[in-house]
Amino acid sequence: MVKIPLKVTKDRIFLASVICALKYKIPFRPIEFCVDTGSPETYISYGIARILNLPLGSLSESEKIICIGGIKCKPLVMKNVSLYLKEESGKSVKFDIPEIYVLNPTSKKQDSLNQAQSISSILGLDFLRERKFKFFCDMANDISYLED
Repeated sequence: MVKIPLKVTKDRIFLASVICALKYKIPFRPIEFCVDTGSPETYISYGIARILNLPLGSLSESEKIICIGGIKCKPLVMKNVSLYLKEESGKSVKFDIPEIYVLNPTSKKQDSLNQAQSISSILGLDFLRERKFKFFCDMANDISYLED
């Protein structure tokens, strides 16, 4: 059984991970996802994409436009990504993700780009469903984790 602890803050729940996507010259780099059970999909934020020096121009555009945090984005598709998550025991578990979306604001005005950089990466229901994770949350005791 895999049990992955999550970090509970006052108003959010986060998953610490390490991303690897050698196709995009991203070696093992830590990133954090905000667990969002209201989001059907998982997204790497624009701010994290910039920190990772992700070549946004080399990614294909998805067909949809979404609005997150008041910012309109046309998600980009990143292929063949691996996420490493740490189990409660300290052992790392690798999850291969064939496609993950990267938030890309439609407006290139500086204030929109600044606002887009402040949005968190989002762990959506797709990740939980595809890996058949159970999501446990006890906000009264600041305990949350994923379990298979």
